[in-house]
Amino acid sequence: KRTHYATCRRYGWCPLVIAENWEMTGAWPAQGSPSARSRRWSSIQERSTLVRVAAVRVLHDRTVELTLTDGRTRVIDLTPLLVGPAFSRISEDAALFAQVEVDPEFGSLIWPSGADICPDVLIHDRIPAEG
Repeated sequence: KRTHYATCRRYGWCPLVIAENWEMTGAWPAQGSPSARSRRWSSIQERSTLVRVAAVRVLHDRTVELTLTDGRTRVIDLTPLLVGPAFSRISEDAALFAQVEVDPEFGSLIWPSGADICPDVLIHDRIPAEG
C-alpha cells in the first residue's frame, strides 16, 4: 500500500479510513441516531462524494496543473510540499519530479519512488502530515 494514510493523519479523519470502517460495519449511522444528527457526521456524509485529482500536468519548475474530478482545474506550486526524506530527490531532480502521476484509486499525486501527496492537501489547501 502507498503511504496515503500517513498523509491524512494530521487531519483527524480520512475518507479512505471512513470507507474502510463502513466496509467493516456495513452501515452508516442510522437515521435519527445521535451520530446521524451530529454536525461532524453530516460533514463526513457530504464528503462521501469527494473531489479528487483526475489528471496532472507539469507546467514548469515544481508547478503543476491539476484537473479535478468535478471538472475544475488548479495550478499549484508544490515546492512547499516537497519536504522530508520521501521528497528529497523529487525536489532536487526535475526529471524525477516530472514522473508524477495520479493514483487512479485514491486520486492522489504519486511518484515511482512511492512518495505521494494526499488530494485533500492539494484541493483544500490542507497542511500535510509531517514525515
